[in-house]
Formats: sequence, C-alpha cells, structure tokens
Amino acid sequence: MNHKINASTLVTRHTLEVSDTGVEFAAAHGTPRNFRFDEIVAVLRSAESLSFQVGEETFRIPIKADSAAHRAVATRLASEVRRTVRRRSQ
Repeated sequence: MNHKINASTLVTRHTLEVSDTGVEFAAAHGTPRNFRFDEIVAVLRSAESLSFQVGEETFRIPIKADSAAHRAVATRLASEVRRTVRRRSQ
C-alpha cells in the first residue's frame, strides 16, 4: 500500500510517496528521485516538516501535523528505514 504527501503552494510543489520498495521524492519542477529504504541514513520529523537524508543530501517536505495522512507517511517512512537499517558489527 502506498502512502503519499502532496505539499503545494503557489510557488512550490513537493510530493513524497512511500511504497513497499522505497520512496519517490519530487520538489518544485525537478525530476522525481527514487530511493530504497536502505539508502536512507536518517529521518527527522517536526510539526512542520519531514526530512530524510541520503548520503550527503537532505530532502525536506512540509507536512501538516494535524493530518492523519501526513502522520501515516512519516510513521511508515521511519518504520521502513528502521527495519532496513544496516547494523554495524560491534
């Protein structure tokens, strides 16, 4: 099941879709970028935004804290990244 956030204003357009295989992120008029969950090294959520890091790049999308759909996307993204994280040997 896919979960999607559309965050658009008059000036910007952002989308984030979380699927079974990873995420698709698009900002402004850029080409959508796809990432596997195991490529994402960090996820950060605040009341106003959801961010994730892939390598040295950070991707951010505005969210609405009172939106159940936005909370579902943030929760699923964090859960899938946590599930696929590569554990370091101790």
